This record gives sequence, C-alpha cells and structure tokens, in this order.
Amino acid sequence: MPVDRSADQSGRLVVSGLAVDLGGRRVLHDVDLTVDPGQFVGLVGPNGAGKTTLLRSILGLLRPAAGRVEVAGRTGRAAADEIGYVPQRHEFAWEFPISVHDVVMTGRVRRIGWLRRPEVGDFRAVAEALELARMTDLARRPVGQLSGGQRQRVLVARALAAEPSVLLLDEPFTGLDMPTQELLIELFQRLSRDGRAVVMSTHDLAGAMHVCDRLCLVNRTVIAVGSPDELVDQSIWMRTFGVTAGSPLLRSLGIGEG
Repeated sequence: MPVDRSADQSGRLVVSGLAVDLGGRRVLHDVDLTVDPGQFVGLVGPNGAGKTTLLRSILGLLRPAAGRVEVAGRTGRAAADEIGYVPQRHEFAWEFPISVHDVVMTGRVRRIGWLRRPEVGDFRAVAEALELARMTDLARRPVGQLSGGQRQRVLVARALAAEPSVLLLDEPFTGLDMPTQELLIELFQRLSRDGRAVVMSTHDLAGAMHVCDRLCLVNRTVIAVGSPDELVDQSIWMRTFGVTAGSPLLRSLGIGEG
C-alpha cells in the first residue's frame, strides 16, 4: 500500500529565487513556490510561459542560473531522489521492444543502482505502482501495443515505482479521452490525500480549478498562488495570459463577474 505521509512534512517542495536560462535567454526568473505534502497544485499559464522548464528545473534536468530547489531540506541529487516525474507522452520511445512491467521497473533504477539486479522490494514497488495505475492486467504487454491512455498510465506507474514524496506531472491529460482523464484525476487526488505533494502543469484551466487544491499562475515568473476561490482578481489572470478584461477566457472561468 502507498506510504501515508499525511502527517509528514518531509516531502515539502520549496523553490526559492529560481532563474533559468535557455539558449542565452532568461526564460524563468524570481520563481518562488512552496508545495506541502498533501497538496495538489496546478501550474497554469500560456504556451511558452515556462511551465515545463520549471518542472524540469525542479527535477534537476536543467541547471538554474540562480536560486535553489529543496525537497525536505535537501538539494541536488538527494532532492531529485524524492521526486517522481511524468513527462509528456511523446518524450518516450514507445517503439522500443519492452514490456509494461519492465518500463515501470526503470522507475526503480536510482534506488537499485546501475548494473544491479532488482530485489524483492523493487518488484513489490512495481506491483503496487501497476495496481495504482490499473495496469496490472497489462504488465506483460509490449508498450508499443498500448493505447494513448494506457501509455499515460504506464508513465504514471513508472514515476510511482520510485515511491516519491513529490510527483511532477507535465500535461498528463493531453489527447486522452474523458474516462481516462477521470481515472487519472482520481489517482492524483488520492496520492495527494495520502500525503504526496503533486504538481501538475496543464492547459485545462477549468479542469484545474475544479480538481486542484491550489493554482500557481506562471508566465516566466510566478504571478500568483492560491486556491481557486482565492484567485478571483481578474488582473492577475490578465497579466498571466496577456488578455483584456473582456476576454472570453475570463468569462469561461467566471473571473471578474458579478
């Protein structure tokens, strides 16, 4: 069963003063964000706002120009070891001849170590991750034979196999049908209730306002953070998305009405 971290602050994610340069251009600056265990946070912002860059910087895949990322007060590799990452589906080589089970086992590599064989605890963690993602029945199927929704669930299971205290999700619902989206939403909310810190980038603003505890509005920096009920000032949405007060975007979200 998943570890209950609901009373444990060891999985707190803290991003402080983060700045990131790509191609000689600063794409993120002065990013401050804290996510406590048990919180489900949605990263929202326009295309090019830096959401994926922020997730990759938290994971340690990008070296920041300034600032720091901590998980449970740890930085660098020790912090990254506490993080599970679900990339966008197109980033995985689905044509590779490997089974669902073996893909999920790759999520244990950091804990197993290179060139070492999995042990009982590793197989148990993979089995639990497959069960959480409802992929147990497909464990021996080649990943190339999976549907889009099944592939997304494999990536989620791979991240969970590492038994992370922080889970990062990069656009997990893109191209998925509604039943699969609902299955994943239920899983992500369950994981946060169990005490994990869950951070999800998404373009589905209405969905994020419905399912996330807090939203983080991003456009090269953090514009605002709060619960959906708190983020009712239309000016912060206008600043984030570069829209006017009469924008259909604001009307669709019910921002600034009444």
